[in-house]
This record gives sequence, C-alpha cells and structure tokens, in this order.
Amino acid sequence: MSYARSLAALLGIALVGYAWADASAKKPTGPTVEQFIEQLASKDFQVREQASKALSALGKESLPALQKGRSHPDPEVRRRLDELIPPLERAVTLSPKRITLHMTNKPVHDILNELGKQTGYKILTWPEAQPNGVKDKVVYTIHFDKLPFWQALDKVCEATGMTLQQGYWGDDAMRVYRQEAYVPFGCYNGPFKITATGFNYGRNNNFGQLPKNPGQQPQQGNEYLNVSLQITTEPRLPILKTGQVKLSVAEDDEGHSMIPKNDNPNNNMSNRVYYGWWRGYIQQVQAPLVWSSKSSRTVKMLKGLIPVTLLADQKP
Repeated sequence: MSYARSLAALLGIALVGYAWADASAKKPTGPTVEQFIEQLASKDFQVREQASKALSALGKESLPALQKGRSHPDPEVRRRLDELIPPLERAVTLSPKRITLHMTNKPVHDILNELGKQTGYKILTWPEAQPNGVKDKVVYTIHFDKLPFWQALDKVCEATGMTLQQGYWGDDAMRVYRQEAYVPFGCYNGPFKITATGFNYGRNNNFGQLPKNPGQQPQQGNEYLNVSLQITTEPRLPILKTGQVKLSVAEDDEGHSMIPKNDNPNNNMSNRVYYGWWRGYIQQVQAPLVWSSKSSRTVKMLKGLIPVTLLADQKP
C-alpha cells in the first residue's frame, strides 16, 4: 500500500506543516471512544454527526479502538469508521520518530548506535574502520529530548562533524562521514527533510539559420534556470516516486517573481515526473525558475508542493 502525499517545501522563511492531533493533548473528560462509537448507531442524525466529529478530534490515540470497532454489527457504524480510520492511519504513518539523547563523553559510534536502537534504522560511519584499525578516541556530549528524527540526526552530525552520505547504492543503511562542511538551506516536515542543493543555469544562442524575411523575428536563443532539491525521508518510508514540483512562490532579493509562465517554451521541466532507479530514502528533483532581473543575485524564498509516493506497507 502506498500513500501519495503533497509535501510543502519552504526554504529560508517558513514551513507549512501537516497538522494532526498531538498525542500529548489532554485527554477528554467526556464520553469514552467506545461510547462515541456506540453513538454512531444512534437513530438521531445529529448525534451520529457529533460523534463522528468527536472521534476525529480525538486523533491518533483513538485509532486502536476505532479499528476494533470495525466488527460492530451496525452497518452505519462500520461505514463511518471506514471514513474516519484512513486519515488517522496516514497521520500515524507520517509521524516522525522522536529521539531523546542524553549522552556524556561518548564516541560517535556509541551515539549512532543509540540512535539506531531508538529508531530501528541502521546508521553507519563511512569508512567502516579507521586507518590502521584505530578507533576514534574523540568523545562528545549531546543532550536533547523528543526531537524528530532528522532534526536529531542533524544535531548529532553538527556536534560530531559528520555529514550524511548522499546517494549510496547497495543496501538500506544510512552512512555518515567526516567532512568540514554544513548544509545551510533546508526545512523539516514530519518524516521528511527537504534541502536546496544548487542551481543549474544555461543559455543557448543559435545563429546557424536566420529567416530571409526581415519581418520575422528569429528564435536565436533561450536560457533556463532550475533549482535542485533533495527530499530525504525516514528509511521506514522509502520513496517510490516523486511528481512534478509545483512552486507557488519563488521570489528573488528584489521582490520579482521567478515562477515561469505556463506558455514559456523553455520550461522543459514542467511536465516531468521523476522515478527513482530503486526505492530509497533520498530522491533528487528539480523545479524550473526564470531569472526575472539580471541584477538580482539571491533567491529569497521558495514555497511549493512536491508530490511523493511512499511505500508505507507491504504484504503478500
């Protein structure tokens, strides 16, 4: 079973998140989940409607009871539960794993092992062995509570001088390695991390053939500008496919819009869909831009949607 999800990518300014009921919210003092489920069988339409809204508001914590209620003898109860359960299942699936680390004077291997224990993810250092078989003797102290996975890993990498290796082929393990570098432009959303990785600019001038009629305007040249983005998801939700990036805001440092017009013949990226060669937790995509003002030097803000198809569950 795969879920297609539009992911909001906001770089540099803000992040529009996917909202679902917080598990830490105070539990209601009114009817129980089971009582609300029984109200779904009421002869009064308003009672059924209020019970549906109440169950939806309870959020992910009510999911086990709702799934159990699918065997209810009343067909109206089963119908309404079939409407309520899928959004809550998606919310559970798309909830990031949360990490708590309190480690004092520990080597990086111990810290990564603890991350692996809490998540079930295989996180390795690359290369696996130090030169001459000597292990890293440097120790680190890290403390944080209930951080989403990607924020937790980034904090560990920042503290230890490690960087996530991109595009490793061969297995489902994550690998980090030492590098004097950092990733400046990124944002988080649930189990996802989106990073802006660069621009691709080109310009063509063609003068091999020119029209004989002076009134005709020759199509002598064109240019293109694309921004490259990297989507990273938690390994438990491998990416199967990414769709067309849809920018809603692209603004340079002078306030000009950088979104291409739909009739732009040079917008050769607009209809592409990106398929990965294999399912994995890293995928590269691009979005077309226009360089509206040649005096501008900075993209101030990008905001848009990246449709992502994930492998959420697999059964015989």
